[in-house]
Amino acid sequence: SGQFEGANCPYVWSHTICVILSLTNVSIFITINLWLKFLLRIISLIGFWLILSNDCSLYQTITAKIVRENQWSNRFGFDPISSHLYYMIMAVVIVTIIDRQIEYVIRLDFKLRKRLRKEKEEAQIMSEINDILLKNILPSYVVQKYLDNRSMFTNQIYSETYEFCAVTFASIPNFSDFYSENELNDNGLKCLQVLNEIICDFDQLLSYDRFRKIEKIKTIGSTYMAAAGLQPGRASDENNESRIDERKHTMNIIHFVMALMETLKRINKDGLQDFKLRVGIAVGPVIAGIVGASKPQYDIWGDTVNVASRMESTGVIGRIQLTQETAKIILQVQGYTKYFTLEPRGSIKVKGKGSLQTYLVKSRFDFEETEITHV
Repeated sequence: SGQFEGANCPYVWSHTICVILSLTNVSIFITINLWLKFLLRIISLIGFWLILSNDCSLYQTITAKIVRENQWSNRFGFDPISSHLYYMIMAVVIVTIIDRQIEYVIRLDFKLRKRLRKEKEEAQIMSEINDILLKNILPSYVVQKYLDNRSMFTNQIYSETYEFCAVTFASIPNFSDFYSENELNDNGLKCLQVLNEIICDFDQLLSYDRFRKIEKIKTIGSTYMAAAGLQPGRASDENNESRIDERKHTMNIIHFVMALMETLKRINKDGLQDFKLRVGIAVGPVIAGIVGASKPQYDIWGDTVNVASRMESTGVIGRIQLTQETAKIILQVQGYTKYFTLEPRGSIKVKGKGSLQTYLVKSRFDFEETEITHV
């Protein structure tokens, strides 16, 4: 089509289309609120309508001619001037619907990303909690071995043999006299709280650097079981280094049980109690491993474990009892008398072992001796 008389534009609809394109471009600002953009479009629509209403000679002249030539009113049923406004209204409605859909998708994406971050954080926290719980029931090196090969939990049995290990049993024999179930102690609950505090204080000692190579095995009632020398992947031999390790592990376990005695004395002083430890120690070969799949438990087995248990049950309340083999290793340590001395106790009868020569450790941490128990 050519130029129309009195017109500055060959096609009057170009003005309307340019306005629509301008309003459409507002959609690219996705951070602006939907209703703010809608308000901007309404204001623009009102302004456009005012222009049509107050100064529309150009639109009337050119649009009327276009309609006559193209039979506009016959096709759409709109008068020439209103057709621009209707076109604008439809464009605003469609663009607003598209903006609403875009905003909905963006909000949904934001919420999903937020939920994903939260679920990842919760999963990370649960993983850390599970790791802590797992390391509380299994040694850290065993946990790492299972995490590296998860099929071991169901398909394989983990076990290691150690030629030398120092094992100790430390019990509180007079705790049974302290424990009672009545209304004054909530049917025994307060007694168990006291025992829990004692065990927790014992566990705290394992976090010290000097006791980091001691492994807590388990607690059985008021009996605390621990071992030194459980080093994964290290097979003992008869060289000088192994003999040094034997002396180191033996001294380490004795210092540990003396620390248990010191801790229990402090608890007695703070709580006005009179608990005493009875300790047995034995050294020798053991087998360490995991028993159970759904509820795995780390434990050690062997004659050394049985003898250590007998040393505790036949020991003297308030003292540490050792086997003769343990005493021989201690006697090889230079300067051990700075910390404690050994007293021969003589031969005692041990169930399943006959008569055994035993020794008692004498240190400043000993409790006042009471009776001697034979089992």
